[in-house]
Amino acid sequence: MIDKLGSKTGGSGVEALLNSFQEFNRLNLSTAGKLANFQLDVLQAYADFGFAELRAVLAIKDSKTLKEFVGGRAKVAEELGKRLQADAKTLIDLGNDYSAEAQKLLRANLPTGGSRPVAAAA
Repeated sequence: MIDKLGSKTGGSGVEALLNSFQEFNRLNLSTAGKLANFQLDVLQAYADFGFAELRAVLAIKDSKTLKEFVGGRAKVAEELGKRLQADAKTLIDLGNDYSAEAQKLLRANLPTGGSRPVAAAA
């Protein structure tokens, strides 16, 4: 089938198709790498957070240190909330960047001549 496509288009159709696939695969690979790095960073951060909390629990020796521990929960919850928001924003930005680049590639590789343009994401 590829040979037939190449002979009908003088080979340029096959090359264009392969170039399109390569561009999308580069985008996919790049995004997968960014996502993997993000996930490793998040894993490290939340593991550190969890171990710090366990150390704080182990440091409770009497009623005074218990009160200090309990009193620090609001600050810990605030820090965790900020981290969760930042992580969510990073993930959303990664998805938006991928979507925008994929749409650019799609538009650049759509055949011309009567094809309808792809609607932009809202």
